[in-house]
Amino acid sequence: MKRILLGALALIPALGFAQERIAAGSRVLWPASELRWEVMPGLPGALQARLWGDPVRTDHGVLYKWKAGTDVPPHTHTFGDRGVIVSGILTLAVEGGAPREFPPGSYFSLAGGVRHATTCRQGADCVFFILREGRFDAVMQKP
Repeated sequence: MKRILLGALALIPALGFAQERIAAGSRVLWPASELRWEVMPGLPGALQARLWGDPVRTDHGVLYKWKAGTDVPPHTHTFGDRGVIVSGILTLAVEGGAPREFPPGSYFSLAGGVRHATTCRQGADCVFFILREGRFDAVMQKP
């Protein structure tokens, strides 16, 4: 598990998103045991740990932890997402296509407005990192 997590986190610089520069001398060191997990509003059994930014107002980085079987029907986001799967298997069905499985170490990038459905496959909880280009929203779509 540690190798998978380290491999997935090594992909973060390759996500291609320009963040603000880190102020000289500043540091944030959060071992997994010290992450601040909060309930994700509107999605039973889902947790989130904000890493930087403000999901309510602006671009941000966040870790999500979803229980196995969590299913979000077709929706869009106003702003684009880039993500890396840390554990579990996340499935994405994009623009009405067949669901594709994304095991640990997988990467995805979806522009704002791209319709997709997301599921954490049965068998193991999912942890995944998202870098979002703006505030979080979920605009539910008709099936």
